[in-house]
Amino acid sequence: MQCSLLLEQLKDCRESTADKPALDKALARTFKKRKRMVDAGFAIGPRAWKRAKHGDEVQETRGRPSKAQSRDLIQKVVDLVSNNTQSSSIWLAKLGREARVLTASLHAMYWKSDLVADVKLTLFYQLVNEHCPWAIEARKETDVCDHCWLLRSTIQPGLVRLIKHARSALGTALPGYFAGFNMERLLAPENVPVSEDLLDEFATFINKHAERHQAERGVLKGRARVDLHSLEAKVEHALRWEKQVYSSYLWHVNCYERQNAAIAHLTEHLPPHGLLIWMDWKQNLSLPISGTETSDQFYGTERHECSVHGIVVLQNVGGEIQRTEVVQLSPVIEHTALASACLLEKVKSYVPNWEKSSIVHVFSDCGPHYRCLELVAYWVGSWFANLRCHLQINLLCEKHGKGAVDQLFSKVNSWIASYVKDRKARIETVDQLHKVFSAAAAKDNSTTKNKRYMVDLWSPDSKPESSWRMATYEFHIKKTYCLQMRQLTRNRLKPVFLDFVLSDRTSHARGVSRHMGTAEEVELEPGVWRRGYFGSQRWKREVPKRGASDTIMKRMKFHESAGLDVSARNTKESPSEKAMRRTARKLLCARKRYSERLTTKLKETSESSSSASSSSTTSSDSD
Repeated sequence: MQCSLLLEQLKDCRESTADKPALDKALARTFKKRKRMVDAGFAIGPRAWKRAKHGDEVQETRGRPSKAQSRDLIQKVVDLVSNNTQSSSIWLAKLGREARVLTASLHAMYWKSDLVADVKLTLFYQLVNEHCPWAIEARKETDVCDHCWLLRSTIQPGLVRLIKHARSALGTALPGYFAGFNMERLLAPENVPVSEDLLDEFATFINKHAERHQAERGVLKGRARVDLHSLEAKVEHALRWEKQVYSSYLWHVNCYERQNAAIAHLTEHLPPHGLLIWMDWKQNLSLPISGTETSDQFYGTERHECSVHGIVVLQNVGGEIQRTEVVQLSPVIEHTALASACLLEKVKSYVPNWEKSSIVHVFSDCGPHYRCLELVAYWVGSWFANLRCHLQINLLCEKHGKGAVDQLFSKVNSWIASYVKDRKARIETVDQLHKVFSAAAAKDNSTTKNKRYMVDLWSPDSKPESSWRMATYEFHIKKTYCLQMRQLTRNRLKPVFLDFVLSDRTSHARGVSRHMGTAEEVELEPGVWRRGYFGSQRWKREVPKRGASDTIMKRMKFHESAGLDVSARNTKESPSEKAMRRTARKLLCARKRYSERLTTKLKETSESSSSASSSSTTSSDSD
């Protein structure tokens, strides 16, 4: 440990000192292996290490230094890849960080950069593989915000087309119309948002053109001047509406980025004794689950759905952030505010001393089961009434609820895949699924640090007898992303709600409004939860017991009684098999004919040679 601290202090010293060989020689006497120094970030190459160990007799190599070792070049490559990637929720266990998805191919990224003159394409690929292992290939985006997609695909291109049309039309009506305006600044490159300030300048330029450029417009007379004024009015009217739509959707993106930045800051800088709860519902799991899906399992009537609710809890205890990730299984398939409240009530058993927290932050998506006054009343009656601090409800932007809970769901999917792959088994019931998750969580808890997995099964018989409702309220939950409850009176069921709108604002910010709200507990009518069930379990096939017979055995007996040869196996040939059989027969016949001709020819040759030898013997005797 002390050696590592020493290397950290000497790492920067080596970069600034001029006498590097002397420093390397001193360190070479201390450390036996160069790898330990390199792992600590101390930049010393193999040649410098040998020279420090054995003196100046080490033979110097000739040639230029390798570009792959250039720190400046490596930093350029890393910066280029970082600028062409976007964050994702994919967790890379080997690297201990989240992956970033490439927004462009490496080939296109290389040719559009300034690295073309410095390195070859092959070296660029090598540097990316070595120093950017967190960059993964782009995949098909399957969870895209409809509003952001509409902005990128329709609204922004339509605005650019309108600007180009206005430039063409006004430039045709009056040559040199935009001589005093730089259009290149306004028409940004592709996929770059158009600046709203430049849009305002563009609209003001058109609106004030008749007033500020009277000399240029003096060349137009009569009808031409009226037509130009009419064209300016049409362009300005269309531009005003397009800008209003564009600004609204751009503000949606800004809200999403600010909410994400707020939760990212809290996960790393949670206040002392602070508590953060991040929750979400997963798409229902369908049972049975197996590595091989049979035909009966394919149909919806043969399946049984169960709910999975994920909760990530961060708690600052003594300056150390403890992370607990909870997977809640349930056969109840109602994703309602009442079901969410029942599951959140169990969080109190997961978090020790939760009522002594300094502040509680709750994060969720904008689903109707979270963004409703019924759940706000639950927070007031069940949590805020027992707390001695503020409680803040934070909602991530619409269509943008992905994050740490989705990483937990990906872990759940890996547990399932590992079980059905390794054991080649089938998960048929919720209880069996709970056992699989519990065993996998216990295994991961033994290997991971600063993180704890918990698995809980919630299977109630009936709905609760009472729930919380807002008796009086003055705010609209659908108009905000952040509400904070504060106690100003002795009655904890009558908090003051501060509407921050966004999570990165404070109570002193401009426009923060105050509202009063009262929660009360009301009785519910007796009822049962909606559960998933198997329409049928035909997929649950078993080997027939001794002495019994199933459909397959009965069908074979019937075919046997119908005169079929059931002992034959696959007697009907396919067209390809027939062709192969004919070809084999032809080859066999050809080989047989060839062997017969060869035998006949050899026999004739032997007979002719024997007759020739006998005739020569007879002639010699007569002489």
